[in-house]
Amino acid sequence: MRIVKKQREFKHETSCFKDWKFDSESVLEKCLEHDFTFWKAARFCKDPDELTRVKKIIKENFKEIKEIYHYLISKSSYPAIGWQDFTNWCFQIKVVPDDKVPLATIDRAFVAANVELEKIPGNVNPDNALNRYEFVEIIVRLAKAKYIDTGNTKSYSEALKKLIQNHILKHDSSDPWQMFREKKLWTVPVNDLMEPNVPALKKLYESYFEPRKKSMSIDDTISLFMKDTGLLAQEKDVVYCFGMSKMTCVIETKESDKKYQFLMFSEFLEMVGRVAHYKFCHDEEMKNIPLPGKIEVILDEIL
Repeated sequence: MRIVKKQREFKHETSCFKDWKFDSESVLEKCLEHDFTFWKAARFCKDPDELTRVKKIIKENFKEIKEIYHYLISKSSYPAIGWQDFTNWCFQIKVVPDDKVPLATIDRAFVAANVELEKIPGNVNPDNALNRYEFVEIIVRLAKAKYIDTGNTKSYSEALKKLIQNHILKHDSSDPWQMFREKKLWTVPVNDLMEPNVPALKKLYESYFEPRKKSMSIDDTISLFMKDTGLLAQEKDVVYCFGMSKMTCVIETKESDKKYQFLMFSEFLEMVGRVAHYKFCHDEEMKNIPLPGKIEVILDEIL
């Protein structure tokens, strides 16, 4: 009788990545509640019923919008989106170039979204970059510029639908945030490799502790992955891997200064995988090797 070997399945709840909390519906709801509290859409979308429809469309597409935001902050002025990177994204999603939507319009939308009606205690949002609620707001402003101001429609909700469907979802090419975990990182082979190394990785992680600092900072990761080992060539590469490894910061206005600047241990484990993937993504000899093989190279260097 032929014995069929049962294929092992990855189980997040028993893996070394179990403390990395993915976005539940509840988390996304809380993010939206926070962002709708602080955005200024009601100042230009003055019809309450229309604003409700706008919020509904944002909610329906928020998972995708938030993933794009997470990628953009990781590639930009972390933990926010700088003007140039936002402008580049507008080109990517083909909002510009457009004879009816000049770059000056994009600039004005960026400035308007950045205006804070009142200072929020604990908020580290810079005046020249977008945090999450401002990014959600500026998407509505882009819809207005692209479709209302040019005479295509009078409805904010219709304009927003068109922008999301015809531009954002169609043309955005941001690196995947959650899909990387589900397709590459959260797998049996990666977990089999990482789990025996968790004690050594924990010791390395804790070596960066100080009397009043019990986590690894972004500067610590720059030291580890760039200055000490040379695994990544530039600081921006380390920041990108750091940012993409982070769990969602729900209440950005109060928690961003702590949550965005430090790694929890579960995030550090992910960053090892992110660094391995990023380092070899354009290497002709290594790019087609499965992720566990790339992670082995990183572990050999840092442990």
